[in-house]
Amino acid sequence: MLNSFRLSSLVASGLFLVATAASATTYSYTQITVPGATGGNTPIAVNASGTVLGYWLDATYASHGFTYKAGKITKFDPPGSINTTPTNINASGEVAGTFVNSKGVNSAFTYQNGKFTIIPVPSKGELLLQIAGLNSKGVLLGSAQKGSHQFLFTYSNAKFTNAVVANDPTPTAINDSGSITGYYSGMAAQAFVVIGGKLTKISVPGAGTTIPYAINNSNEVVGEDYATAGGQKAFVYRNGKASVINVPGWADSAARGINNSGLIVGNVQKANNETAVFADNNGADSILTISGAKSEYAASVNDAGQILFAITNSKYESETYLATPKS
Repeated sequence: MLNSFRLSSLVASGLFLVATAASATTYSYTQITVPGATGGNTPIAVNASGTVLGYWLDATYASHGFTYKAGKITKFDPPGSINTTPTNINASGEVAGTFVNSKGVNSAFTYQNGKFTIIPVPSKGELLLQIAGLNSKGVLLGSAQKGSHQFLFTYSNAKFTNAVVANDPTPTAINDSGSITGYYSGMAAQAFVVIGGKLTKISVPGAGTTIPYAINNSNEVVGEDYATAGGQKAFVYRNGKASVINVPGWADSAARGINNSGLIVGNVQKANNETAVFADNNGADSILTISGAKSEYAASVNDAGQILFAITNSKYESETYLATPKS
């Protein structure tokens, strides 16, 4: 199954890159390395201007944030952080994420132009769980817990607004108009989207579990589903209807990102555990593979069509690559 592609399973690496494409699209590749990242580095997202966000691990496997732009690496940690986990970067370069301090308290932050802003918990007695989204207007999407239940919130202009409170929801993404997507936790995860304040479940035919990962400004959602009969497929939700994405020659798939022109990126896997990254442009598929890689993982795609992804080598170390379309 594609659980091996999960971001948390990647650690860092060094391989020679080879790429093949199933369509006319070809790419140039930039390997991104972080000095001092003895424990590896992991990509998170790439914004419209090509700024890459990720985190790196030191010798003690503590995590720290970094950005990459035009060959320059910038490292960052909020004040007092012993573990930093950035999760989003928007078009203006604003970064959002969470960090843990020496007392084990999890807090949210934003970071831009060298300045940090610490985000408080929504209210007294609540526990911040994660920051899952940040749009171009600076609106944060996150989740918190009160008692034994969790809920979704948005945060803008120093104000928290509860978004989804029932069924222990987990947030995954927010677009520029404020539409959000996520899933209900439980024995079988159920994807949903909230557009204009209206919550709609995302149902994929034949699927027992659906998990969304990204939403674009046209309210198109992509993710993965697990069929009740077995197997895993990428899905796209458009105009109120969800459909699976079949990549020819590959058994399992998972969609991880979609840009505003509808370009979808994700992961594919064969029965022999061979893996690759795919890009689906209105049904035309490009396959990106790395010689010697144990697995490939697509993290993000921007509006220029740049694909951010990672691989693991035979030592289960990770490398980060940015693929830029040439044609």
